[in-house]
Amino acid sequence: MAVTYATSACAEQLGISKTSLQHYISILEEHGYEVSRNSRMHRQFSNDDVLILRAFLTLTKDLGLKLKDA
Repeated sequence: MAVTYATSACAEQLGISKTSLQHYISILEEHGYEVSRNSRMHRQFSNDDVLILRAFLTLTKDLGLKLKDA
């Protein structure tokens, strides 16, 4: 069984607020990225999602790209 994380647990792993994570993932979803959802339609983040979000944060914070460009 694959490990999944709720939004708050994923945000904690990334060192960002839950609100920031929701903002970042909504931008990614606007561009076609899909995050699985549970039966209550809450996002469930996989380890791959966490890795992708870390890369997204690196592009925005360390390299200075705008969110929509990252």
